[in-house]
Amino acid sequence: MKKWMPWMVFAGFLVVLGGWGWQYVFPKPEVVIRKRMLELARTVSFQAGDGNLSKLSSAQKITTFFTMDADIVVDGPGRSQYRINGHSDLLEAAIASRRAAASLLVEFLDISVELGASANDATVSMTIKGRVSGDRDYFVQEVRVFIDKLEGKWLIKRIETVKVLTQAHPSPPLTATYSLCTAGAIRLPAGV
Repeated sequence: MKKWMPWMVFAGFLVVLGGWGWQYVFPKPEVVIRKRMLELARTVSFQAGDGNLSKLSSAQKITTFFTMDADIVVDGPGRSQYRINGHSDLLEAAIASRRAAASLLVEFLDISVELGASANDATVSMTIKGRVSGDRDYFVQEVRVFIDKLEGKWLIKRIETVKVLTQAHPSPPLTATYSLCTAGAIRLPAGV
């Protein structure tokens, strides 16, 4: 038994190392998509000291994360809605943002990946947090990202804003409810 113990420990070590190596070489799609989203956030961000060629290069690199016919629909401040269709609009918007601001820091938080039935498409829910140079406040937007796997790469085909804190039927103000109850129009059960 003592002769076999070192070999069993060594075999166990090889199994653990093989499992780790398998996950490293063949990662789960969720891990690949999450890494790709974090890489996109780094690519979208830029610093004040970046040169013009660096800004142009990173703006062009942004398009490599999207399908050719990508559609981006994002709600802006107030009730305005911004729409970007395809690579050319996306590149134009990326260059314009680099001209308009000295720096931009973007983070993707709470990335949740849900694979589709075919395993060649996925939906990502996440929160975008960004800060433009000169602004004291961050902008925060919850989005849903639809991704397809094309030629071995996960590419974004659509981004849309998630509508939060909206009600289809807003409840009446508390004072109106109170006045209806005290007027006897609504009878509440005892103890409520």
